[in-house]
Amino acid sequence: MTVIYSNFGDNDTAVLPLIWEGLTNVTVIEITRDTDNFEEIVDDAISQETDTILFCGHGSTLGLLHPNLDSGQYILHENNSHLIHANRVIGIWCYASEFAEAQHLNGFFSWMFISNLNEAYEHGFTEAYASDIDMSSRLFAERLNGLLSANVPMNEWVQRLQAQMNSDVPTEVFNYSGLTYLND
Repeated sequence: MTVIYSNFGDNDTAVLPLIWEGLTNVTVIEITRDTDNFEEIVDDAISQETDTILFCGHGSTLGLLHPNLDSGQYILHENNSHLIHANRVIGIWCYASEFAEAQHLNGFFSWMFISNLNEAYEHGFTEAYASDIDMSSRLFAERLNGLLSANVPMNEWVQRLQAQMNSDVPTEVFNYSGLTYLND
């Protein structure tokens, strides 16, 4: 498995390594603000991985953002998504499912994913608490890890994750309701 990890160095992306923690045969391509030649590094990794590839960090409908927001660049975008040849594609960033649908990618993707208090307020959750959001994000990453380590078929992920969500945490219900499995 190859992981393309857009590490912003914030609390939101700090939880993401829990997704692949303890898994074997994982190659992590960590892109930070200071990573030189990130386009070559990412494009090479994307084109070589044939089994499972995980993209994670912050993003939009245009793709997976580079950690240097001032640059306006994307790590995964419409111009390099065609390089993906992996059998299993996982996208964990805000609006990954919309990007995947537009680029005709198959796999498991998140939609808008509330991972901090500001995002919660932006989406009308005025009584959301940071501890609930942080714990929910952590549990999500751990649950994904469990699905990967147990080699659960990806078409079962949405149902299994939604069955595990805490329906008493509104932001968790929001996050899990947007999970998508795409398969043309």
